[in-house]
Amino acid sequence: MSDDRVSSSRKDRGMSLIEVMVAMVLLVLIFIYVGQNMIASSWATSKSSQRSMDISAANYFMGVMYGDSNLWGAYPDTPKDPCGNNLTPVNDAGPANGGAWHTPPTCNLAPAEVAQVEYQWLETTPFQDSADITVWVRSTIGGKVDEYEMHGHTHQIPTQLTLATPPPSPTATPTPSPTPTPTVKPSPTPTPSPTAKPSPTKSPTPTPKPSPTVKPTPTPSPTATPLPI
Repeated sequence: MSDDRVSSSRKDRGMSLIEVMVAMVLLVLIFIYVGQNMIASSWATSKSSQRSMDISAANYFMGVMYGDSNLWGAYPDTPKDPCGNNLTPVNDAGPANGGAWHTPPTCNLAPAEVAQVEYQWLETTPFQDSADITVWVRSTIGGKVDEYEMHGHTHQIPTQLTLATPPPSPTATPTPSPTPTPTVKPSPTPTPSPTAKPSPTKSPTPTPKPSPTVKPTPTPSPTATPLPI
């Protein structure tokens, strides 16, 4: 009977304070982990949107420099936006060198992102009709500052032609007249060799006369030998 009373008293007691505290700590840790992930995801989404805005604005300023017809005049040039407003000279030092940020003038022809950024830009001194250009863009949204840097290269090109002005036909290169072949001079007629004079006919050698036949010497008559006495 006493064992049943002890058992029932333990069931009626419920959870202790320590158990409750442990459970609360675990729940708090889970909430912190989930909350951090949600905050990081939200920050990444906001950062990505802000960076996309900076890239769009940087492309706009880069296009203004590319389309400036006076970029190859006196250095540094001061371009104009599509509404005709003067911008700043293209010789900023850049953020790393303490360059000053500029606020673009209001222009309803510019993208909406341009009104939310500040900019700097730089064109190097043109050399052999080419130059490097750099654009820096800075935006601040919700206390988050983002800077973006874009580089490009440009060179002087002929005046842009419109559809109403067709490009001129290329001038045909005149074909050079063929050089006349020099007339071959006729070979001089060879002078005929003089006819050789006939050699004079040799006189016939006279037939030698036969030598006279030598007469034979007469045989002497034998002398009579005297007989001894």
